[in-house]
Amino acid sequence: MNRRDFLKTTAAATAALAGSPLRAAAGTEKPMIRRYQEIGKTGLKMSDISMGSVQFTATSLVLRGVDRGINYIDTSPDYGQAEKYIGEAMKKIRRDKLILASKFCRTRDRGGHLRFGSTKQDYIQAVEESLSRLNTDYLDFCFVHSMGSVSADLEEEKKRLLDEEMLSAAADLKKAGKIRFLGVSSHGPNNIEELLTIAVRSGHFDVIRKRKGSALLQ
Repeated sequence: MNRRDFLKTTAAATAALAGSPLRAAAGTEKPMIRRYQEIGKTGLKMSDISMGSVQFTATSLVLRGVDRGINYIDTSPDYGQAEKYIGEAMKKIRRDKLILASKFCRTRDRGGHLRFGSTKQDYIQAVEESLSRLNTDYLDFCFVHSMGSVSADLEEEKKRLLDEEMLSAAADLKKAGKIRFLGVSSHGPNNIEELLTIAVRSGHFDVIRKRKGSALLQ
């Protein structure tokens, strides 16, 4: 995939539920999920409406979304109690019916996104803690998150993106079956094009997601 094609490739597959019920078609109780779309070459198929979890306030939100056909949930340790709510819901959901994505991140009170200089064990521990809160043995996707927003300096963010400690941790976590695919995501506003182009060319990432859409690779 060349740079131009990558930057044009977006999938409007990610919509957040912000505490209100999933909007249904007029006059029906059916969800507005029309198809399940393959995520690159991962073999996974996600609903064309998915769930962000920043504003999760109850386990029932998770269960209601899944009941309506949503099968992809994006979360993070610094999204309040989101992972805890999802973990409670997982007691009632077959694991293979759901695609879970989280981040290399700590809870907000412990610093949030792991920065360059974090050790391999920091990355592994962050994932282990997410798995415990989520009540699952593995993540389908683990993202190096929010590229372009932690620092405005391109070189600093490039170091975080290609951190050997992170890549080594991801390799071990994959081998152990604790994450299936490594991803990178961007919220900007700084150097988005440059950072995601570097990510594509590096060959390290299975999925790359940019703000307001997803670019799906490999």
